[in-house]
Amino acid sequence: MVIHSPYPPIDIPQIDIPSLLFETPRPEQHNFPRDRPIFLDAKSESRSLSLNQLHEQSRRFGAGLVDKWGWQRGDVLCVFSLNQVDTGVVMFGTHYALGVGIPPVSCAFPLGFVVRLGGCCRAVCSGTDVRK
Repeated sequence: MVIHSPYPPIDIPQIDIPSLLFETPRPEQHNFPRDRPIFLDAKSESRSLSLNQLHEQSRRFGAGLVDKWGWQRGDVLCVFSLNQVDTGVVMFGTHYALGVGIPPVSCAFPLGFVVRLGGCCRAVCSGTDVRK
């Protein structure tokens, strides 16, 4: 049985995720100051990222994946870390490089699962806060 929504259809733009998030014009009522912090470190008030910083650092990370690792469309990057301020940079940077980012895992069992079944090409690890 087909169920139809009571709401009108929406247009989904045919663009990549970084373009949708960082470059698509927003209606005035949805504007958010691009220099206001959006990611805050719970341990250090001085560590944060604004939308502008996230955008720029993500572009740089994505370019580094391509330049340093020869990243190609569809390659998979696994993040082995607790969630932190820089996680967004890694994930969105992977999207800029047309790759697939596997969300953060912080212990060995899920990491092994992701590496074996997820097709992980490379991994990014934050050694300071990963549980053993």
